[in-house]
Amino acid sequence: GPFDIRIFYPVADWCERKLHCQYEEELGQTDVLPRWFEADTGDMPFSVLRDPINYHEYTGRKATHASADDGGGQQHVHSIQSPDTFIPAKVDRTAALAFDEDCTKLCFPRKVVLDVSYYQVDQTTKRIVEVNLVYDGFDRDAKTSEYELTAKLRPLDYRELIIKFAYSRGIFCILFVQVGLFTVALAAVYWMVVRMTTQLESPPKLRFFRMWRLIFPPALGGFFMGLLPIAVITIALTMLMRGHLASSLDIVG
Repeated sequence: GPFDIRIFYPVADWCERKLHCQYEEELGQTDVLPRWFEADTGDMPFSVLRDPINYHEYTGRKATHASADDGGGQQHVHSIQSPDTFIPAKVDRTAALAFDEDCTKLCFPRKVVLDVSYYQVDQTTKRIVEVNLVYDGFDRDAKTSEYELTAKLRPLDYRELIIKFAYSRGIFCILFVQVGLFTVALAAVYWMVVRMTTQLESPPKLRFFRMWRLIFPPALGGFFMGLLPIAVITIALTMLMRGHLASSLDIVG
């Protein structure tokens, strides 16, 4: 969990499976649109659900037997409101540049790695955080259809989960508060050391509240002045995307 700071590396499954596959496409011919193995770095050919689903969500039915009213797995997918639930698979094709700068069409990766990293939420639950599709081992041999697919499922450690913002908003609020309190305590220790080691006969007093009244109001005012235009634009775009703005202005598409 997020509070298991002493366990930096999680006790979780690390699985790898290597498969020998063959391209089903006609490698010697080009298509109008790039094929999946021709995707560029940063492309997202597919996405997956970050959380596991149960049998009824997978089949779209409440009973254990099939019926004509089964909704299928798409019924659960269509019920999802938050786009953060879907984790896109991002292509990494940087190895193609080392082979040929023009390695786009008719240039085939012979090694494909599906790297799935996840967060071990508890003893039985995993949550997918990131999916990468790495292409490597390029050539231009259109007569050979074989390629090697390696599927990796690996857990992220505590530092990686923090960097990738895998925890909830509340956990990060607690973390930021702890960092702030630690910074204040460190500054207090430094002041005490300076106070005890000073050679002044009459050292100045600590005027904390006077300094607070001096620096806090301008900082608070600047915060709200910077937040105001961003909040107005964000609220307007949210209302526009959800249709509230169009309905209030009687705009009919």
